[in-house]
Amino acid sequence: MKELFSGERLVLLQLVGLFRTTIQYRYRLRLLISGAAPFDELDKMWDDHFFSVRNPRVENLNWDTSLELLTHSLPDFQSIPLAVAERLYQHTSGKPLFLHLYGSLLLNLLNDEQPQ
Repeated sequence: MKELFSGERLVLLQLVGLFRTTIQYRYRLRLLISGAAPFDELDKMWDDHFFSVRNPRVENLNWDTSLELLTHSLPDFQSIPLAVAERLYQHTSGKPLFLHLYGSLLLNLLNDEQPQ
């Protein structure tokens, strides 16, 4: 985020303040902030604004779990071939976000091409 707002710290502070207000007063709304480091390892601004948020770590999925998720679909839908699923795992190292993204895109393509 610093790179996006380089030289405009006030604008970044306003955005972070908006996020904080949203979290504090919109009980039925959830805000997901994803990053490579927890807030306490970032600029103090992040830790100050988000001191009460949960900071779960999302670990990479293992080989078996990834292949199971990618190759088993609902009835009447295409599934990703095992060889493709193996390549996806190698390409993503089991990162859940990327597995989901690539798997979803592939399944959409396969299901769109399936004869009706």
